[in-house]
Amino acid sequence: YQMSAYQRLNDFEGVLRAGHRALDLQPGTVNTLLTLAAAIPDGAAGRTDEADLLRQAEEHAHHALEGIATMQIPRHVSLREWEKMQAELVAQAHEALGHVATKRGQVPQAITELELAACGSPAPNGTYFFRLGVAYGLAGEAEPARKALHRASELGPEAIRQRAVSAIEQ
Repeated sequence: YQMSAYQRLNDFEGVLRAGHRALDLQPGTVNTLLTLAAAIPDGAAGRTDEADLLRQAEEHAHHALEGIATMQIPRHVSLREWEKMQAELVAQAHEALGHVATKRGQVPQAITELELAACGSPAPNGTYFFRLGVAYGLAGEAEPARKALHRASELGPEAIRQRAVSAIEQ
């Protein structure tokens, strides 16, 4: 909860501290791993330890995928619900891996990971498609970029909608 609170405050250092403390107490907690994997790529930009932080984010996403594969279905959750929950967690991990790859300039890998996130999510959000559109744009693939950005603008939320519309216009 503390990590999420720091995230809402845009306090990157707080997110890192709280997340690592949470992992010290409960190693392998999928939600913590996914939150860190998603938060680190943007917070690491321009820092002297950026490469190390991106490595950590990648490791967190891979550990999350390992944890998701071995998670047991809670008794109160139907198999159908569990499959949806599991697919969304996997999509979040792939989005984080795609974001890391984009930050590293590994555009083909970013596209692969972001396609897995966007297409694998049972309820995709605009962020998946926005990041995918940006990666396609970096690869010089205008039509797939336009399609992904258009889908991002349809899905939202509003901040993503605005960024996607702006990117389409450019």
